[in-house]
Amino acid sequence: MLKKEVEVAKGKQRQGILKFLVVLLLTGFLLLAVFWLLPKWVSEPAVDEGVQAKAAGQSITQTRLDQANNQTPVMTSLNTQEQALDAIKVFDQQLSLMAQYQSLQNDVDLMQAIDATQSRVSSAFTQADYDTVVFSLEQMMADNEGVIMATQEALENHLQAAAQLWQDKQLLALQTELSRAQAIKADLPEWLELNALLAAWPEVELLLRTAKTAQLEGRYQDQLQALIKISQLANDLPQLSQQIGGVKKQLAEDRYRQAIAKADAAKRKLDLKQMRAAIDIAQQLYPQRPEVIHLVKELAELERQHNYQRHLKVAESYLANDQWASAFTELKAAHELYPNQRDTQDKKDFVAAYLKLMKASSEILNQPSLLSSAVKRKRTADMLTSMSLYRNLSPSMVQVENGLGKQLERYSQKVKLTVLSDNKTHVEVRSIGKVGVIAEKTISLLPGSYLFEGKRSGYVTKMVKVVISPEDATKQVKVIADERI
Repeated sequence: MLKKEVEVAKGKQRQGILKFLVVLLLTGFLLLAVFWLLPKWVSEPAVDEGVQAKAAGQSITQTRLDQANNQTPVMTSLNTQEQALDAIKVFDQQLSLMAQYQSLQNDVDLMQAIDATQSRVSSAFTQADYDTVVFSLEQMMADNEGVIMATQEALENHLQAAAQLWQDKQLLALQTELSRAQAIKADLPEWLELNALLAAWPEVELLLRTAKTAQLEGRYQDQLQALIKISQLANDLPQLSQQIGGVKKQLAEDRYRQAIAKADAAKRKLDLKQMRAAIDIAQQLYPQRPEVIHLVKELAELERQHNYQRHLKVAESYLANDQWASAFTELKAAHELYPNQRDTQDKKDFVAAYLKLMKASSEILNQPSLLSSAVKRKRTADMLTSMSLYRNLSPSMVQVENGLGKQLERYSQKVKLTVLSDNKTHVEVRSIGKVGVIAEKTISLLPGSYLFEGKRSGYVTKMVKVVISPEDATKQVKVIADERI
C-alpha cells in the first residue's frame, strides 16, 4: 500500500514538471516566431503567392537567415543567425534542467537575471545583432552552470546524509535532511521512497523484533511472514532478500523434519491416513531424499496389508450375512494382493464351489423336468451330497437343498403305465426293455420321455412317444402295428 501511494505521488510531481516544461517551450517558440515575422510585416507588407509558397517550403532557420540578409540593416557580426539559434536552443535546454530544481525556481535574483538576458537576446535577435545574442547567452549559461553544479552537489550531500541516517535509524535527523533535499528538488524519487520508509519505520521496527523472537523460538513461519512484510515496507534493508531466502530454506527443513517425525509416529500407530498426509508434505519439499523414498515403500506395503485384511474382514461379514457372491468379490481382491496366501486361495475356492452349486440348483429348480434325465438325476444327487458342507453356513443353501431334494425325490418315484396292444404286436420300450406280445400289461417307469415300439411281421413298425410326469397317477398307451407293408 505504501509503495502504491509513493508511486501516485511521483506521478503527480512528474506531471507538474511536464506541464511547466511544455509552457516554457511554447513560450520560447512564440518568441522566435515573433522575431522572425516582425521584420517581414514591417519591410514586406505585400508578397505574392509564389513567394509565400517558396517561403513555406523553407526551414525556419533558413527563413530567418534570408530575413537577416535581405530585410534588416546590414551589421558587422562574427556570429551567424544559425549560430545564434543554436545558442538559444542550448540555453532553452539549460532552462529545462534548471526547472527541475525547486530551489533555483525560488531564487528571485537568478530568475530576474535570466529574464533580463532573455529580453536583451530578443531585442538583439530582432536587430540581427547575433554577436550580442551569443555573447549574452554564453555569459548567462556560464553563470547558470556554476549554480546548477552547486545545487546538484548540495542535493547529493543531503541524500547521502539521509541514507546514512536511515541506516543508523536516526529518524529526527533523517526528517530534517529529507526536508532540505526536498527544498532543493521537490519531485525527488529518492525523497519519496525514503519518506515512505520513514513513515513505515515504527511498523518495520516491530516486525524486526517479531522476526528475531520467532527465529529464537524456531517459529520460522512467523519469522518468514514478518520478513516478507518488512521487504514490502522497506525493500532497501541490507541483505533482506538473502535473509528471507535463508529463512525459507530453514522453514522447509523444519517442515520436512516435522513431516518425517509425524510419518514415523503414524506408522507405529498404523494410522495410514496420517502417514500418507505427512509423506505427501515431505515429498513436496524433498522428493528424492532416501528417507522419503523408504517411507513411501513402507507405506505402500502397509497399505497393501491393510487392504488385504480389510477385504478378508469384509468377506467374513458378507459370509455371516449369507451374501456369498459379494464375499467372493472381496476374497478375489484379497487373493490378488497376496497370490501366495494359501488360506485365502482355499477360502475363495470354497466360496466359488458354493456359487457353482447354487447356480446349477437354480437351473434345475426353475426347470424340474430336467430331472427326467438319468444323468441329471445322478448329478443332482451328487450336488446334494456337496451341499451338506454348507448346511451350517448358509440358510439359503439349506432352502435350495430342501427344494432340490424334493424335486429329485419326485422324479425318482416310478409311475404305473398300462400298455394296450392286440396280442399280435411285439411291444418294446426302447432303451428300457421288452413288454412282449400282450393285450394289456401294467409297467412302472420313472418320470421322463419314452419311445414305445410295436413290431409285427408284414406290418409297418409302430412308434409311440410317451411323456410321463410325477403328477401322472395312471397312464395308458396303445401300441398296435396294424398298417401292412
